[in-house]
Amino acid sequence: MFLYSLTLQQPTVITQAIVGQFCGTTEQQIMSASGSCLAILRLDPNLGRVVTVLSHHIFSIILNGVGWDHRRVDRHAIQVPWPGKWASCISIVDPVGEEPRVLQTVDLEGNEAAISATVASFTSQEGESFLVVGTGKDMVTNPRQFSGGYLYVYRFHDGGQNLEIIHKTRVEEPPLAILPFQGQLKQLLRKGQSNVAPQLIVSVQTQGSRIIVGDVQHGVTMVAYKHKINKFIPFVDDTIARWTTSITMVDYDSIAGGDKFGNIWIVRCPDKTSADADEPGSETYLTAREYLNGAPNRLELMAHFFTQDIPTSICKARAWS
Repeated sequence: MFLYSLTLQQPTVITQAIVGQFCGTTEQQIMSASGSCLAILRLDPNLGRVVTVLSHHIFSIILNGVGWDHRRVDRHAIQVPWPGKWASCISIVDPVGEEPRVLQTVDLEGNEAAISATVASFTSQEGESFLVVGTGKDMVTNPRQFSGGYLYVYRFHDGGQNLEIIHKTRVEEPPLAILPFQGQLKQLLRKGQSNVAPQLIVSVQTQGSRIIVGDVQHGVTMVAYKHKINKFIPFVDDTIARWTTSITMVDYDSIAGGDKFGNIWIVRCPDKTSADADEPGSETYLTAREYLNGAPNRLELMAHFFTQDIPTSICKARAWS
């Protein structure tokens, strides 16, 4: 017996989605990345569905920005890249201007590839926002190999139209997920490291002093940061080893996530466990109560849904204003 899934629409292949105000108004829109296409979407209350405000194929914009005419390329001169060889860049694109164009392109050299990025504000810089980009060097996807990782910090100029590199920091592994945390992203990476996931961290979320960690093969773990001892302490994890692809925090105690088998689920931390983890001095018994090589407590499953597709990005948004 075989089960087939028939979809009567074009595949979206959305790899990332964020919520923000991208059109110069107070209305929230959704920015989605789908293959080489960057799109701005909004929720229409009259139609009851998502409509596209703007859509551009960014790859063609980048090619036009560097002046590459594909009609003049010698196809026989194109060589297939060797495994472990990368070509990567950071491009600032203006998709909502009168003419979409690339404002700046920063090429990464030394066989490095950009694999993560975030905008972070550092307390030591009076709240100024910086672009932090994580890269991997000499990476091979399967079997997973690398020779190192780096974090680049860039300062924005001219209203975000130009980047200036501030410094480059080497880390032990390519950072697949980075997130600003209480204005101390750089300091925490250097001094507050902790092994909170058994396999490979692919996504992180945070609220207050709580961090949610998504592991590629072992589901999600809630971690408490104890400022006095500068340490991350896992205090609750999942009962199922989920192959996590994306997560987001629904509220302070609830997590929505997806896995590579097409499942979307919501898990929640028990109320007493959540309250105990936030208590001052709780690090003593949290570290002493490990259970079955995991956290001392378990998450509760609240909802589960099969999507028939892989959820690659999940974000929390209002239905409409």
